[in-house]
Amino acid sequence: MFEETLRTLIDSSRGELLVLPVKVKSLEDMVVDYRGQYELRKDVEAELPRWLAYILARKGKVELAEEEKIDVEKLANLEYLEALTITKPSQLQEVPQDFYLKAELMLRNLEEKVRTKPTSEIIEEYRNLETHLRGFMRSRIKKILMLSLVTEEPKEALARMTPEEKVLYWAIRNIVRVWVRETIGLEY
Repeated sequence: MFEETLRTLIDSSRGELLVLPVKVKSLEDMVVDYRGQYELRKDVEAELPRWLAYILARKGKVELAEEEKIDVEKLANLEYLEALTITKPSQLQEVPQDFYLKAELMLRNLEEKVRTKPTSEIIEEYRNLETHLRGFMRSRIKKILMLSLVTEEPKEALARMTPEEKVLYWAIRNIVRVWVRETIGLEY
C-alpha cells in the first residue's frame, strides 16, 4: 500500500514536467493525432509535449534533442561532488528538475539496445550510466534522510531538490514525525 501511494505521489510530482515541450527530430514522415495534431517531417526538428516525445522515442519514431539526454561525464562529476559533501546534507548539488525523467528514459533506451542490439560499447555505456546513477542517488538519499530529521524546514536544500526528491523528503519527514508522536507522545 505504501509503495503504491509513493508511486502515485512521484507520478503526480512529475506532471508539470511531462507536458513541457521538448525538441525532437522525426525519423520518418508522420502525423500524430492525440489531443492535438502534430505533423512531423523526416529529419526536421519539431517540438512535442515531453510525454509524447518519450513514447515516440521509445518506439524509434523520433530522436530526442541532446538536451533531453544525460551526459555520463557530467553525471560522474555530480556523483563525485555529492559524495564529497556527504557530511553536509544542506549542500545538495543543483540538478535540473527533469533530471530523473531524463535519466530513466536514457536507462530504458540503453536497456532496450542491450536486449536488441548488444554491442560492447552499448553494454559499457549502460553499465557506466547505471553505476554513476546509483552512486549519485545513494549520496542524495543519504542527504535527504539527514535533512528529514532536522526540525526546521531546510528551504535552501528543498529548492535544490527535484520533484521526486521532495516526495521522498516529505514522506520520510512525515513518517518520522508520526513515529515520534506515537512512540513517546511528543510533536516532532
